[in-house]
Amino acid sequence: MARKVLLIDDDRLQFALTEQQFKAFVSGDYELEWWKTYEEGLSELLSGDYAVCLLDYRLGERDGLELIREAFEKSCRVPIIF
Repeated sequence: MARKVLLIDDDRLQFALTEQQFKAFVSGDYELEWWKTYEEGLSELLSGDYAVCLLDYRLGERDGLELIREAFEKSCRVPIIF
């Protein structure tokens, strides 16, 4: 079973570039999933189904630091790369 990597980024171009690089450098043991809003990303992150989260700084009206704070306040244990 593939381990899941969560990408939270509101920019479709950034997702496409990350996905391209991800496929080039990562073995088939990982699966990249993309969520483009703060709310969707936080909900997915809190599910705990991910090996790691890649997080963008700007997420519309909110930012990645807010998301990290909120996730940790809700006992998130998924490692986050910011």
